[in-house]
Amino acid sequence: RYVPLDKDRITFSDNLKMIHAYACANNKVITNLIFPNNLISIDNGAFYGCNNLNILNFPKTLQSIGDMGFYECNELKEISFGNNISTIGKKAFSSVNLNKIKINALKPPTADESSFKNYNATLIVPKGRNSVYEKHSIWGNFSRIIDDEDNIGNTITFSVEIADVNRSW
Repeated sequence: RYVPLDKDRITFSDNLKMIHAYACANNKVITNLIFPNNLISIDNGAFYGCNNLNILNFPKTLQSIGDMGFYECNELKEISFGNNISTIGKKAFSSVNLNKIKINALKPPTADESSFKNYNATLIVPKGRNSVYEKHSIWGNFSRIIDDEDNIGNTITFSVEIADVNRSW
């Protein structure tokens, strides 16, 4: 065990880049996870059976979640991924009855048909990317895919002001 079984809130250290396989598995007390801003991956079964989690906000740096990463986290209702998520493993959320999934990635992450259980959950995607997710072989299974009006993924918007270009010196 990496994490004491009596902690309901876990704040991971800022320098942690990977949460190892089964690190917090079967912890029935955890209700809240605070992930480090530099987290890159969550290994297989890392939170398997942590059935009191209900909302997860993954950092924008997270790239992958391993197989069965959150399997049997039965109270989990909402998850939010940053714009770097690229892989969601087999059965990662397959025993979870999610209501809402928010993904900030412009490109749909690689996933398996078994990655999720509830394809009736609302899938929120970056503005203008709805059709990309709808056409995807896995993400297209969600019955409700909507654009996040406040999120344009990892597109950068900027403006430039040019003044007095005809000034003579």
